[in-house]
Amino acid sequence: RVCSPSLEKRGGGRFERIISFRFFFILYFHNAKISPMRDEIYGVILAGGSGTRLWPLSRNLLPKQFLKMGKKGSFFEQTVKRISPIVGKKNILAVTNKLHAFGAGYNQFKDLRIIIEPEAKNTAPAIGLSAIYLKKLAKTDPIIIVLPSDHMIERSSDFQKVIKKAINEAKKGKIVTLGIVPESPETGYGYIEVNKKPASFNNLILPVKRFMEKPDLKTATKFVKTERFFWNSGMFVFKASVILEEFKKYAPAVHDKLWEIYNEAFSSNKID
Repeated sequence: RVCSPSLEKRGGGRFERIISFRFFFILYFHNAKISPMRDEIYGVILAGGSGTRLWPLSRNLLPKQFLKMGKKGSFFEQTVKRISPIVGKKNILAVTNKLHAFGAGYNQFKDLRIIIEPEAKNTAPAIGLSAIYLKKLAKTDPIIIVLPSDHMIERSSDFQKVIKKAINEAKKGKIVTLGIVPESPETGYGYIEVNKKPASFNNLILPVKRFMEKPDLKTATKFVKTERFFWNSGMFVFKASVILEEFKKYAPAVHDKLWEIYNEAFSSNKID
């Protein structure tokens, strides 16, 4: 099971299919040419959130992703541990801001690559900047696994199986997102609707109808009763070139700004 205290609206692109796996589903869109180059896989952990929903435990200088959760460590440390068997720790990139990078979370970034944003600009720019950086770093067209840093996932082995399925789809030029079968009508999550109620949740492929922003309680209750809606987890898997193409198509202003940053910060051959 995946638990996420905070999910934002996710969307854009032509979503086509879902592959369901127990409590997870894999949704993907966009067909692209398959690159003949070898695959390199990286994990990108988004760790710049302020964690306001867990106040007063979560504060500006110690947001929820860096809070120690008993012997298991922080949400951020658990995310690193969960994805490391798939990508290796050297292929993990954390994206955060100056406040967190040099604050209470400083020691948790040890031995990881880090992008430090001067100012938090939410999910899309962080993903786009990571894609450009890793495309330059890898010298190929790497596969990128984007993960929030504040999820609690109880069965890591099941999660890793789903991620591997997502990687296989991403190799075909798909953009993949993982979702969650809802257990209750939550108003703090975004939802994804499919065209029909699935017969089961084991590797089914279903067409996706739309993304929905966080609903009110009455609407969320209707969503759950139909069994055609899934919580949007905010986890993605894709090739760097594919997501950058989508930025160019659906968010051209952001795309252009990302390449300005690339030309100023990432143009050196000595990038590491």
